[in-house]
Amino acid sequence: MPSKSKSLATTIKFLSLPIGERFRWQGVVYMKTSPLIARDEASNKTQLIQRAALVEPLDAQAIERTTQATNANQAVLEGYHRVVLTGLDNLAADTPAQKITELRKKLDAAYRHASKQLEMKK
Repeated sequence: MPSKSKSLATTIKFLSLPIGERFRWQGVVYMKTSPLIARDEASNKTQLIQRAALVEPLDAQAIERTTQATNANQAVLEGYHRVVLTGLDNLAADTPAQKITELRKKLDAAYRHASKQLEMKK
């Protein structure tokens, strides 16, 4: 018999919730069993859930783990971007300025896109 859990009233995207975590969605308590599937704890029926669906985790530690993972991923992305830009600066002496400028714009756009994707997972 599933135990009752007090609501934490914090929502995250289903995509960000780790597999095995319990959550509430549309008034029903589920457990995430795969990247897109959850099991209703009361009926044991499975439900396809959109990755972007906002769900309410029932475990405060799940929220903390998700936040820590997102922050760590963002830090890795920022470090990678710094290394790439440093490498680009080193190539600047042997490459036409216009090409360096175009490449820098593309790299910055890719960085912003990746950063936005990480932010959306929160």
